[in-house]
Amino acid sequence: MTSVKEAGERQLVEAAQKDSSRFAELYEIHFDRVYAYVSRRLGDRDAAQDVTSEVFHHALANLRSFEWRGAPFGAWLMRMADAHR
Repeated sequence: MTSVKEAGERQLVEAAQKDSSRFAELYEIHFDRVYAYVSRRLGDRDAAQDVTSEVFHHALANLRSFEWRGAPFGAWLMRMADAHR
């Protein structure tokens, strides 16, 4: 069963896929978590800022290809963060 939070996020992702200006809302929701994850893994604040920026740039550039496959949008971002280490 889909949670209310997941349903709302799914609607937001779908809106952002149609209108990229809506991506800012996804950025606000997920920035702290992605940055904290990258920062812990790298141990370097400047590098973490760069990688976090790359993750969100990549996410925006590829947002139209994102598909719901049983994992939340945040998990997609974390996979990108792992790929940018």
